[in-house]
Amino acid sequence: MKKKGRKEEKKGREKEEEGNKGRKEGSKEEGKKEEEHVKKVEKKMEEIEERKKKVGKKKKEREEEKRTKEERNKKERRKWRTKI
Repeated sequence: MKKKGRKEEKKGREKEEEGNKGRKEGSKEEGKKEEEHVKKVEKKMEEIEERKKKVGKKKKEREEEKRTKEERNKKERRKWRTKI
């Protein structure tokens, strides 16, 4: 068996490095995809929270309107009772 020369060793190392670069790039792409997915999920979660807040506000407003309506009705009834 013959020993490898310096040039052959260098070529072999270069090929290995190229292969590793491909792996690194692939893992970077996967990382980017994961980050994008996480961002999308976070955005959806924020939208859901905003909707919940809006629903809560509307519910409170409706309850407030009901209370004011009931109070007006009570006052009107009192007026009618005193008149009769």
